[in-house]
Amino acid sequence: MKKNMNKNKFKFTRSDLLIVISILIIKGSFLDWYYIPSGSMNPTLQVNDRVIVDMNAYDLKVPLTDLSIIKNKTPDRGDVIIFKETNSDRIYIKRVVGKAGDQVRLDGHNIYINGTKVDSELIESNESFSQYRQTIEGKEFIAQYDKRYDAISTILSKTASGMLEITDVETLSFMNKYRALRKGAWVVPEGHLFVMGDNRDHSQDSRFSEVSFISENVVRGKASFILANMKPLEIGGMTIPFIPTSFTGFNRDLYHSNHTQ
Repeated sequence: MKKNMNKNKFKFTRSDLLIVISILIIKGSFLDWYYIPSGSMNPTLQVNDRVIVDMNAYDLKVPLTDLSIIKNKTPDRGDVIIFKETNSDRIYIKRVVGKAGDQVRLDGHNIYINGTKVDSELIESNESFSQYRQTIEGKEFIAQYDKRYDAISTILSKTASGMLEITDVETLSFMNKYRALRKGAWVVPEGHLFVMGDNRDHSQDSRFSEVSFISENVVRGKASFILANMKPLEIGGMTIPFIPTSFTGFNRDLYHSNHTQ
């Protein structure tokens, strides 16, 4: 009798299989979630946030694939998107700043899109960073700048006016590597996007040649909202992100700065 009971306990029915398949199809084709492993979108997105992603925000895909069937629309400026970066094959999450044909210009803490300055208001400044409330096409968020890199603007200004000539090898190397954090101009090619992280000085994005412009074809979906911050299980120095041990910061908005601080 006990033997039969054990058999029934572990029986996997056709209904169970259909449920599992349905969950996989929904997760892979309609909604997904993305684990935030780094601070490149801080303070909007914190490490360990789980972001709900609308997989069909821009196109209808073949279930369980990234193959597009019908194109609905292209990402809008200000959208937070998930995409597969082609050089590294890694999944990235960034904010769309420019669309195809746009001229994006960076000058210090200011961003210009097609000659118009992005609405920006300084809300906090301390020894470490400056934070601005910025708005792109009605989407409000907080952008953060590291004060350690503000000297780049001063150096660039002085070299342009002839007041300073850089000959030191280390300074030249630093400026070549980081000048795009404070100065640059880009024209977005057809079928591509220009993206940036909200943590402006700690984000690999379209300002740098390693990432550059993002093809619309590699966009996987639009980040809709933050489900919660879920601290992952840690065992022996190893992090297991799919097993959370705590839940905080439920249902946070990605497109309003009042919810990102």
